[in-house]
Amino acid sequence: MLSISHKLSQLSNRVRYQADAHIDNPRLKYGRRLCMQFVFASSGLLLFLFLSFIFLSHAQLWTEITQLQTETTLADQQRVPFYFTDGAFVAISNNESINPVPPENVSINPVSPECDLFSGRWVHDPSYPLYKLKSCPVIEQGFRCSENGRANQRYMEWRWQPDKCNLPRFNSKDMLTRMQNMRITFVGDSMGRTQWQSLICMLLEGIPEKKSVYEINGNQILKFTPYLAYHFASYNLTVDYYRSPFLVQRGLPPKRVPRRVQSVLKLDKLETVEVKWRDADVLVFNSGHWWNPYKTYKIGCYFQVGGFLKLGMKVETAYQFALRTWASWVDSIVNTNKTQVFFRSFEAVHDEMSQKGRRCLTELDPDFEKAHFKSYSKAQLLREVLASMKKPALLLNITGSTEYRVDGHVGNWSGGPAPVDCSHWCLPGVPDTWNELLYASLMLKGEGAWSMSR
Repeated sequence: MLSISHKLSQLSNRVRYQADAHIDNPRLKYGRRLCMQFVFASSGLLLFLFLSFIFLSHAQLWTEITQLQTETTLADQQRVPFYFTDGAFVAISNNESINPVPPENVSINPVSPECDLFSGRWVHDPSYPLYKLKSCPVIEQGFRCSENGRANQRYMEWRWQPDKCNLPRFNSKDMLTRMQNMRITFVGDSMGRTQWQSLICMLLEGIPEKKSVYEINGNQILKFTPYLAYHFASYNLTVDYYRSPFLVQRGLPPKRVPRRVQSVLKLDKLETVEVKWRDADVLVFNSGHWWNPYKTYKIGCYFQVGGFLKLGMKVETAYQFALRTWASWVDSIVNTNKTQVFFRSFEAVHDEMSQKGRRCLTELDPDFEKAHFKSYSKAQLLREVLASMKKPALLLNITGSTEYRVDGHVGNWSGGPAPVDCSHWCLPGVPDTWNELLYASLMLKGEGAWSMSR
Protein backbone atom coordinates (compact mmCIF):
# COMPACT_ATOMS: atom_id res chain seq x y z
CA MET A 1 0.00 0.00 0.00
CA LEU A 2 2.82 2.41 0.93
CA SER A 3 4.65 1.66 -2.31
CA ILE A 4 1.50 2.33 -4.30
CA SER A 5 0.97 5.63 -2.46
CA HIS A 6 4.50 6.61 -3.05
CA LYS A 7 4.27 5.91 -6.77
CA LEU A 8 1.08 7.89 -7.05
CA SER A 9 2.69 10.82 -5.28
CA GLN A 10 5.64 10.75 -7.64
CA LEU A 11 3.32 10.60 -10.65
CA SER A 12 1.35 13.60 -9.40
CA ASN A 13 4.49 15.66 -8.89
CA ARG A 14 5.66 14.79 -12.42
CA VAL A 15 2.37 15.90 -13.96
CA ARG A 16 2.43 19.17 -11.99
CA TYR A 17 6.00 19.80 -13.12
CA GLN A 18 5.15 19.18 -16.76
CA ALA A 19 2.10 21.48 -16.54
CA ASP A 20 4.23 24.20 -14.97
CA ALA A 21 6.75 23.74 -17.71
CA HIS A 22 4.07 24.17 -20.39
CA ILE A 23 2.73 27.24 -18.68
CA ASP A 24 6.13 28.83 -18.59
CA ASN A 25 6.66 28.06 -22.28
CA PRO A 26 6.68 31.45 -24.18
CA ARG A 27 5.19 30.04 -27.38
CA LEU A 28 2.28 28.57 -25.54
CA LYS A 29 1.67 31.82 -23.71
CA TYR A 30 1.70 33.80 -27.01
CA GLY A 31 -0.69 31.34 -28.67
CA ARG A 32 -3.06 31.41 -25.77
CA ARG A 33 -3.08 35.23 -25.86
CA LEU A 34 -3.85 35.26 -29.58
CA CYS A 35 -6.63 32.75 -29.02
CA MET A 36 -8.19 34.86 -26.28
CA GLN A 37 -7.95 38.02 -28.40
CA PHE A 38 -9.66 36.22 -31.29
CA VAL A 39 -12.43 35.01 -29.00
CA PHE A 40 -12.98 38.49 -27.56
CA ALA A 41 -12.93 40.13 -31.02
CA SER A 42 -15.39 37.59 -32.42
CA SER A 43 -17.68 38.06 -29.44
CA GLY A 44 -17.56 41.84 -29.84
CA LEU A 45 -18.35 41.61 -33.54
CA LEU A 46 -21.28 39.28 -32.93
CA LEU A 47 -22.59 41.57 -30.19
CA PHE A 48 -22.28 44.60 -32.51
CA LEU A 49 -24.16 42.81 -35.31
CA PHE A 50 -26.87 41.68 -32.91
CA LEU A 51 -27.37 45.17 -31.48
CA SER A 52 -27.40 46.70 -34.97
CA PHE A 53 -30.11 44.27 -36.04
CA ILE A 54 -32.21 45.12 -32.99
CA PHE A 55 -31.73 48.85 -33.56
CA LEU A 56 -32.69 48.71 -37.25
CA SER A 57 -35.72 46.53 -36.53
CA HIS A 58 -36.98 48.93 -33.90
CA ALA A 59 -36.27 51.95 -36.12
CA GLN A 60 -38.32 50.46 -38.98
CA LEU A 61 -41.12 49.51 -36.62
CA TRP A 62 -41.15 53.01 -35.12
CA THR A 63 -41.25 54.57 -38.60
CA GLU A 64 -44.23 52.40 -39.58
CA ILE A 65 -46.05 53.25 -36.35
CA THR A 66 -45.41 56.98 -36.83
CA GLN A 67 -46.59 56.81 -40.47
CA LEU A 68 -49.72 54.91 -39.46
CA GLN A 69 -50.49 57.45 -36.73
CA THR A 70 -50.01 60.31 -39.20
CA GLU A 71 -52.27 58.69 -41.80
CA THR A 72 -54.91 57.98 -39.17
CA THR A 73 -54.79 61.56 -37.93
CA LEU A 74 -55.08 62.94 -41.46
CA ALA A 75 -57.96 60.59 -42.22
CA ASP A 76 -59.75 61.74 -39.08
CA GLN A 77 -59.17 65.38 -39.94
CA GLN A 78 -60.30 64.97 -43.54
CA ARG A 79 -63.13 62.57 -42.66
CA VAL A 80 -62.51 60.59 -45.83
CA PRO A 81 -65.70 58.93 -47.11
CA PHE A 82 -65.86 55.52 -48.69
CA TYR A 83 -67.71 54.44 -51.77
CA PHE A 84 -68.78 51.02 -52.92
CA THR A 85 -67.71 49.99 -56.40
CA ASP A 86 -67.31 46.60 -58.07
CA GLY A 87 -67.77 44.76 -54.79
CA ALA A 88 -65.16 46.72 -52.84
CA PHE A 89 -64.96 49.74 -50.57
CA VAL A 90 -62.92 52.57 -52.04
CA ALA A 91 -61.67 55.65 -50.18
CA ILE A 92 -62.24 58.96 -51.93
CA SER A 93 -59.83 61.80 -51.23
CA ASN A 94 -61.32 64.92 -49.66
CA ASN A 95 -59.61 67.31 -52.06
CA GLU A 96 -60.30 70.98 -51.41
CA SER A 97 -60.09 71.96 -55.06
CA ILE A 98 -61.54 69.15 -57.19
CA ASN A 99 -64.23 66.63 -56.33
CA PRO A 100 -63.65 62.96 -57.21
CA VAL A 101 -64.89 62.04 -60.67
CA PRO A 102 -66.20 58.47 -60.77
CA PRO A 103 -65.20 56.41 -63.81
CA GLU A 104 -67.82 56.69 -66.51
CA ASN A 105 -68.11 52.93 -66.86
CA VAL A 106 -68.48 52.32 -63.12
CA SER A 107 -71.54 53.23 -61.08
CA ILE A 108 -70.72 54.14 -57.50
CA ASN A 109 -72.77 54.57 -54.36
CA PRO A 110 -71.79 56.31 -51.16
CA VAL A 111 -71.71 53.79 -48.33
CA SER A 112 -73.46 55.85 -45.66
CA PRO A 113 -77.01 57.02 -46.43
CA GLU A 114 -76.92 58.93 -43.13
CA CYS A 115 -74.56 61.53 -44.60
CA ASP A 116 -76.14 65.01 -44.49
CA LEU A 117 -75.51 66.39 -47.97
CA PHE A 118 -77.12 69.72 -47.15
CA SER A 119 -74.94 70.82 -44.23
CA GLY A 120 -71.67 72.18 -45.54
CA ARG A 121 -69.83 75.08 -47.11
CA TRP A 122 -68.89 76.54 -50.50
CA VAL A 123 -65.34 75.90 -51.76
CA HIS A 124 -63.80 77.81 -54.63
CA ASP A 125 -63.02 75.33 -57.41
CA PRO A 126 -61.69 76.53 -60.79
CA SER A 127 -62.74 73.22 -62.39
CA TYR A 128 -66.33 74.51 -62.31
CA PRO A 129 -68.74 75.17 -64.01
CA LEU A 130 -69.83 71.71 -65.13
CA TYR A 131 -70.71 72.96 -68.62
CA LYS A 132 -70.11 75.99 -70.81
CA LEU A 133 -72.86 78.49 -71.43
CA LYS A 134 -72.25 78.48 -75.19
CA SER A 135 -72.71 74.71 -75.32
CA CYS A 136 -76.24 74.85 -73.89
CA PRO A 137 -78.86 76.72 -75.97
CA VAL A 138 -81.60 75.51 -73.62
CA ILE A 139 -80.89 78.29 -71.10
CA GLU A 140 -83.27 81.18 -71.62
CA GLN A 141 -81.78 84.62 -72.24
CA GLY A 142 -82.75 86.04 -68.85
CA PHE A 143 -80.45 83.62 -67.02
CA ARG A 144 -77.44 83.95 -69.38
CA CYS A 145 -75.74 86.55 -67.17
CA SER A 146 -72.23 86.40 -68.62
CA GLU A 147 -73.63 86.98 -72.14
CA ASN A 148 -75.78 89.80 -70.79
CA GLY A 149 -72.79 91.84 -69.65
CA ARG A 150 -71.72 90.36 -66.32
CA ALA A 151 -67.94 90.68 -66.37
CA ASN A 152 -67.11 88.89 -63.13
CA GLN A 153 -67.63 85.14 -63.67
CA ARG A 154 -66.25 83.92 -60.37
CA TYR A 155 -69.82 83.11 -59.28
CA MET A 156 -69.62 79.99 -61.50
CA GLU A 157 -66.54 78.58 -59.75
CA TRP A 158 -67.95 77.40 -56.43
CA ARG A 159 -68.49 73.81 -55.34
CA TRP A 160 -70.71 72.67 -52.49
CA GLN A 161 -68.74 70.64 -49.91
CA PRO A 162 -70.76 68.76 -47.26
CA ASP A 163 -69.22 68.80 -43.78
CA LYS A 164 -68.76 65.07 -43.23
CA CYS A 165 -68.61 63.53 -46.68
CA ASN A 166 -67.92 64.34 -50.31
CA LEU A 167 -70.57 65.25 -52.82
CA PRO A 168 -70.00 62.98 -55.84
CA ARG A 169 -69.25 65.04 -58.91
CA PHE A 170 -72.10 64.89 -61.37
CA ASN A 171 -71.59 62.14 -63.98
CA SER A 172 -73.82 62.81 -66.97
CA LYS A 173 -73.29 59.45 -68.69
CA ASP A 174 -73.96 57.58 -65.47
CA MET A 175 -77.24 59.39 -64.88
CA LEU A 176 -78.29 59.01 -68.52
CA THR A 177 -77.61 55.28 -68.33
CA ARG A 178 -79.53 54.87 -65.08
CA MET A 179 -82.48 56.91 -66.39
CA GLN A 180 -82.73 55.15 -69.74
CA ASN A 181 -86.38 54.70 -70.83
CA MET A 182 -87.55 56.91 -67.94
CA ARG A 183 -88.95 60.39 -67.28
CA ILE A 184 -87.79 63.14 -64.93
CA THR A 185 -90.47 65.73 -64.23
CA PHE A 186 -90.15 69.14 -62.59
CA VAL A 187 -93.26 70.86 -61.27
CA GLY A 188 -93.23 74.37 -59.84
CA ASP A 189 -92.44 78.01 -60.46
CA SER A 190 -89.70 79.77 -62.43
CA MET A 191 -87.07 78.50 -59.97
CA GLY A 192 -88.12 74.99 -60.93
CA ARG A 193 -87.78 75.95 -64.58
CA THR A 194 -84.23 77.14 -63.87
CA GLN A 195 -83.34 73.81 -62.28
CA TRP A 196 -84.93 71.97 -65.20
CA GLN A 197 -82.81 73.92 -67.70
CA SER A 198 -79.71 73.31 -65.60
CA LEU A 199 -80.23 69.54 -65.57
CA ILE A 200 -80.68 69.41 -69.33
CA CYS A 201 -77.40 71.31 -69.78
CA MET A 202 -75.61 68.95 -67.39
CA LEU A 203 -76.95 65.86 -69.16
CA LEU A 204 -76.03 67.29 -72.57
CA GLU A 205 -72.37 66.98 -71.55
CA GLY A 206 -72.76 63.20 -71.93
CA ILE A 207 -74.30 63.40 -75.42
CA PRO A 208 -71.85 63.56 -78.37
CA GLU A 209 -74.59 64.24 -80.91
CA LYS A 210 -76.46 67.27 -79.52
CA LYS A 211 -79.05 67.20 -82.32
CA SER A 212 -80.47 64.00 -80.82
CA VAL A 213 -81.82 66.12 -77.92
CA TYR A 214 -84.88 68.23 -78.76
CA GLU A 215 -88.03 69.85 -77.36
CA ILE A 216 -90.75 67.38 -78.25
CA ASN A 217 -93.38 70.00 -79.20
CA GLY A 218 -91.01 72.52 -80.76
CA ASN A 219 -91.88 75.02 -78.01
CA GLN A 220 -89.72 77.99 -77.13
CA ILE A 221 -88.72 78.35 -73.48
CA LEU A 222 -90.79 81.31 -72.30
CA LYS A 223 -91.87 82.44 -68.84
CA PHE A 224 -95.48 81.40 -69.11
CA THR A 225 -95.20 78.29 -71.26
CA PRO A 226 -97.23 75.73 -69.28
CA TYR A 227 -95.38 72.62 -70.44
CA LEU A 228 -91.88 72.01 -71.80
CA ALA A 229 -90.18 68.68 -72.48
CA TYR A 230 -86.76 67.72 -73.84
CA HIS A 231 -86.17 64.24 -75.17
CA PHE A 232 -82.79 62.48 -75.18
CA ALA A 233 -83.38 60.12 -78.07
CA SER A 234 -80.28 57.94 -77.63
CA TYR A 235 -81.41 57.05 -74.09
CA ASN A 236 -85.19 57.40 -74.58
CA LEU A 237 -85.18 59.78 -71.61
CA THR A 238 -87.59 62.72 -71.25
CA VAL A 239 -86.93 65.65 -68.90
CA ASP A 240 -90.04 67.82 -68.67
CA TYR A 241 -91.36 70.81 -66.76
CA TYR A 242 -94.90 71.81 -65.74
CA ARG A 243 -95.49 75.38 -64.69
CA SER A 244 -97.43 75.41 -61.41
CA PRO A 245 -96.31 78.13 -58.98
CA PHE A 246 -98.90 77.23 -56.34
CA LEU A 247 -99.42 73.48 -57.08
CA VAL A 248 -103.13 73.94 -56.31
CA GLN A 249 -105.91 75.08 -58.63
CA ARG A 250 -106.41 78.75 -59.39
CA GLY A 251 -109.82 79.84 -60.66
CA LEU A 252 -112.71 82.25 -60.50
CA PRO A 253 -114.23 83.06 -57.10
CA PRO A 254 -117.70 81.86 -56.07
CA LYS A 255 -120.70 84.13 -56.59
CA ARG A 256 -121.61 87.02 -54.31
CA VAL A 257 -118.17 87.81 -52.90
CA PRO A 258 -116.54 91.21 -52.27
CA ARG A 259 -115.37 93.04 -55.39
CA ARG A 260 -111.75 92.92 -54.32
CA VAL A 261 -111.79 89.14 -54.82
CA GLN A 262 -110.73 88.62 -58.45
CA SER A 263 -109.55 85.00 -58.24
CA VAL A 264 -109.07 82.21 -55.72
CA LEU A 265 -106.61 79.47 -54.90
CA LYS A 266 -108.51 76.27 -54.13
CA LEU A 267 -106.28 74.98 -51.36
CA ASP A 268 -107.90 71.55 -51.18
CA LYS A 269 -107.57 70.74 -54.90
CA LEU A 270 -104.33 70.00 -56.71
CA GLU A 271 -103.85 71.23 -60.30
CA THR A 272 -105.97 69.25 -62.74
CA VAL A 273 -102.84 68.50 -64.80
CA GLU A 274 -101.60 66.34 -61.91
CA VAL A 275 -102.73 63.29 -63.89
CA LYS A 276 -99.71 63.92 -66.13
CA TRP A 277 -97.27 64.26 -63.23
CA ARG A 278 -98.01 61.09 -61.35
CA ASP A 279 -96.38 58.55 -63.68
CA ALA A 280 -92.94 60.15 -63.82
CA ASP A 281 -90.02 58.06 -62.55
CA VAL A 282 -88.42 61.00 -60.72
CA LEU A 283 -90.74 63.83 -59.68
CA VAL A 284 -89.26 67.11 -58.36
CA PHE A 285 -91.59 69.74 -56.87
CA ASN A 286 -90.99 73.25 -55.67
CA SER A 287 -93.30 76.01 -54.50
CA GLY A 288 -92.80 78.97 -52.21
CA HIS A 289 -91.86 82.24 -53.89
CA TRP A 290 -95.37 82.99 -55.08
CA TRP A 291 -96.79 82.47 -51.61
CA ASN A 292 -96.54 86.11 -50.57
CA PRO A 293 -98.99 89.03 -50.31
CA TYR A 294 -97.89 90.58 -53.63
CA LYS A 295 -98.80 87.42 -55.58
CA THR A 296 -102.04 86.76 -53.69
CA TYR A 297 -104.48 89.09 -51.94
CA LYS A 298 -102.75 92.34 -52.99
CA ILE A 299 -103.67 91.49 -56.58
CA GLY A 300 -107.13 90.18 -55.63
CA CYS A 301 -106.24 86.49 -55.27
CA TYR A 302 -107.70 84.94 -52.09
CA PHE A 303 -108.01 81.46 -50.64
CA GLN A 304 -110.87 78.99 -50.84
CA VAL A 305 -111.47 75.67 -49.08
CA GLY A 306 -114.42 73.63 -50.28
CA GLY A 307 -117.02 76.16 -51.32
CA PHE A 308 -115.99 78.66 -48.69
CA LEU A 309 -113.89 81.78 -49.17
CA LYS A 310 -111.23 82.35 -46.48
CA LEU A 311 -110.74 86.12 -46.59
CA GLY A 312 -108.82 86.32 -43.32
CA MET A 313 -106.47 83.39 -43.88
CA LYS A 314 -102.77 84.24 -43.65
CA VAL A 315 -100.51 83.42 -46.58
CA GLU A 316 -98.35 81.01 -44.57
CA THR A 317 -101.42 79.16 -43.31
CA ALA A 318 -102.65 78.84 -46.89
CA TYR A 319 -99.22 77.58 -47.98
CA GLN A 320 -99.28 74.90 -45.30
CA PHE A 321 -102.80 73.87 -46.31
CA ALA A 322 -101.72 73.53 -49.96
CA LEU A 323 -98.69 71.46 -48.93
CA ARG A 324 -100.94 69.08 -47.00
CA THR A 325 -103.16 68.73 -50.08
CA TRP A 326 -100.07 67.85 -52.11
CA ALA A 327 -98.87 65.38 -49.44
CA SER A 328 -102.28 63.68 -49.37
CA TRP A 329 -102.12 63.33 -53.16
CA VAL A 330 -98.70 61.66 -52.95
CA ASP A 331 -99.87 59.31 -50.19
CA SER A 332 -103.05 58.28 -52.00
CA ILE A 333 -102.27 58.54 -55.73
CA VAL A 334 -98.54 58.28 -56.51
CA ASN A 335 -97.08 54.80 -56.90
CA THR A 336 -93.83 55.24 -54.98
CA ASN A 337 -92.73 51.75 -56.04
CA LYS A 338 -92.20 53.38 -59.42
CA THR A 339 -91.82 57.10 -58.67
CA GLN A 340 -89.27 58.78 -56.42
CA VAL A 341 -90.75 62.06 -55.16
CA PHE A 342 -88.67 65.09 -54.17
CA PHE A 343 -89.65 68.48 -52.84
CA ARG A 344 -87.03 71.22 -53.14
CA SER A 345 -87.08 73.76 -50.35
CA PHE A 346 -87.34 77.55 -50.54
CA GLU A 347 -84.42 79.43 -52.11
CA ALA A 348 -82.86 82.39 -50.32
CA VAL A 349 -83.49 85.92 -51.60
CA HIS A 350 -80.87 88.69 -51.22
CA ASP A 351 -82.68 91.96 -51.95
CA GLU A 352 -81.36 93.82 -48.90
CA MET A 353 -79.23 96.96 -49.14
CA SER A 354 -75.69 97.55 -47.89
CA GLN A 355 -73.48 100.65 -47.78
CA LYS A 356 -72.31 99.81 -51.32
CA GLY A 357 -75.82 99.33 -52.68
CA ARG A 358 -78.06 96.34 -53.28
CA ARG A 359 -76.09 93.31 -52.13
CA CYS A 360 -76.97 91.02 -55.03
CA LEU A 361 -75.28 93.56 -57.31
CA THR A 362 -72.23 94.45 -55.24
CA GLU A 363 -71.10 91.15 -53.68
CA LEU A 364 -68.62 89.20 -55.81
CA ASP A 365 -68.21 86.15 -53.53
CA PRO A 366 -70.45 84.11 -51.24
CA ASP A 367 -71.28 85.70 -47.89
CA PHE A 368 -69.84 83.42 -45.18
CA GLU A 369 -71.17 85.56 -42.33
CA LYS A 370 -74.08 83.56 -40.93
CA ALA A 371 -75.27 86.56 -38.96
CA HIS A 372 -76.71 87.83 -42.26
CA PHE A 373 -78.84 84.72 -42.74
CA LYS A 374 -82.60 84.98 -42.56
CA SER A 375 -85.19 82.71 -41.03
CA TYR A 376 -87.62 81.20 -43.54
CA SER A 377 -90.76 79.90 -41.87
CA LYS A 378 -91.88 78.26 -45.13
CA ALA A 379 -88.89 75.91 -44.95
CA GLN A 380 -89.94 74.74 -41.50
CA LEU A 381 -93.55 74.23 -42.63
CA LEU A 382 -92.31 72.07 -45.51
CA ARG A 383 -90.21 69.89 -43.19
CA GLU A 384 -93.20 69.34 -40.91
CA VAL A 385 -95.46 68.29 -43.78
CA LEU A 386 -92.88 65.89 -45.23
CA ALA A 387 -92.36 64.32 -41.80
CA SER A 388 -96.10 63.60 -41.54
CA MET A 389 -96.36 61.74 -44.88
CA LYS A 390 -97.03 58.01 -45.10
CA LYS A 391 -95.09 57.49 -48.33
CA PRO A 392 -91.43 58.45 -48.73
CA ALA A 393 -90.76 61.88 -50.23
CA LEU A 394 -87.24 63.27 -50.05
CA LEU A 395 -86.41 66.85 -49.17
CA LEU A 396 -83.86 68.70 -51.31
CA ASN A 397 -82.98 71.14 -48.58
CA ILE A 398 -81.17 73.89 -50.47
CA THR A 399 -82.31 76.83 -48.32
CA GLY A 400 -79.15 76.91 -46.18
CA SER A 401 -76.72 76.54 -49.08
CA THR A 402 -78.37 79.37 -51.04
CA GLU A 403 -78.16 81.69 -48.02
CA TYR A 404 -74.43 82.05 -48.72
CA ARG A 405 -74.83 82.79 -52.43
CA VAL A 406 -75.60 86.49 -52.50
CA ASP A 407 -73.23 86.62 -55.50
CA GLY A 408 -75.15 84.20 -57.74
CA HIS A 409 -78.32 86.13 -58.65
CA VAL A 410 -79.37 87.51 -62.01
CA GLY A 411 -79.26 91.08 -60.63
CA ASN A 412 -79.34 93.52 -63.54
CA TRP A 413 -77.80 91.03 -66.00
CA SER A 414 -81.10 89.70 -67.38
CA GLY A 415 -80.49 91.17 -70.83
CA GLY A 416 -83.52 93.43 -70.78
CA PRO A 417 -85.19 96.38 -69.08
CA ALA A 418 -86.43 94.21 -66.18
CA PRO A 419 -85.93 95.48 -62.61
CA VAL A 420 -83.01 94.24 -60.51
CA ASP A 421 -83.61 90.53 -59.83
CA CYS A 422 -82.25 89.28 -56.49
CA SER A 423 -84.34 86.10 -56.55
CA HIS A 424 -83.48 84.21 -59.74
CA TRP A 425 -80.07 82.71 -60.46
CA CYS A 426 -77.52 82.93 -63.25
CA LEU A 427 -76.70 79.83 -65.28
CA PRO A 428 -74.27 78.15 -65.10
CA GLY A 429 -74.34 78.69 -61.36
CA VAL A 430 -76.09 77.84 -58.12
CA PRO A 431 -78.97 75.73 -59.61
CA ASP A 432 -76.38 73.29 -60.97
CA THR A 433 -75.60 72.37 -57.36
CA TRP A 434 -79.28 71.58 -56.79
CA ASN A 435 -78.96 68.93 -59.50
CA GLU A 436 -75.71 67.61 -58.03
CA LEU A 437 -77.63 67.20 -54.77
CA LEU A 438 -80.51 65.55 -56.66
CA TYR A 439 -78.08 63.08 -58.26
CA ALA A 440 -76.36 62.34 -54.94
CA SER A 441 -79.70 61.96 -53.12
CA LEU A 442 -80.85 59.45 -55.73
CA MET A 443 -77.67 57.44 -55.26
CA LEU A 444 -78.01 57.57 -51.47
CA LYS A 445 -81.73 57.02 -50.96
CA GLY A 446 -83.44 56.78 -54.34
CA GLU A 447 -86.33 54.33 -54.57
CA GLY A 448 -88.79 53.33 -57.28
CA ALA A 449 -87.56 52.79 -60.84
CA TRP A 450 -84.25 54.47 -59.99
CA SER A 451 -83.41 51.82 -57.38
CA MET A 452 -83.84 49.10 -60.02
CA SER A 453 -81.22 50.81 -62.20
CA ARG A 454 -78.50 50.53 -59.53
